[in-house]
Amino acid sequence: MDYVNLQGDIEKLESTGIHSFVKKAEGRLAAMEDKLADLNKKLAEYD
Repeated sequence: MDYVNLQGDIEKLESTGIHSFVKKAEGRLAAMEDKLADLNKKLAEYD
């Protein structure tokens, strides 16, 4: 849920032109994607 909310926030920030916040939010999004990839890999190992 946080991931989807953050994507929406990035879109809003981009439309307002606040690029410094966009970069921070994109960094958080990338960190979430890395964590999700790691969790998905662990789940696949248990199957």
